[in-house]
Amino acid sequence: MKVNSDILIEFAFLLNRQTDLKEMLRLVSNRASSLLNAERSLILMLNPRTRRTVIDCGWQL
Repeated sequence: MKVNSDILIEFAFLLNRQTDLKEMLRLVSNRASSLLNAERSLILMLNPRTRRTVIDCGWQL
C-alpha cells in the first residue's frame, strides 16, 4: 500500500493544531481505518513502566 506524502503532511499539520488528546486519537483512529479499509479501529496506550493501560479508545466508522 502506497500513501501519498502530501496526505501525510496534511495530516501532520492537522494533528499539530490539536490540543485535545481525545480528538487527536479520534483523528488518528479514523485515518488509520480509512487507509486500511477497516470498519473499526482501536488505539491502546500503555504505561511503559507498569505495562498498564493508560487510555483505551475505540471507534467504529
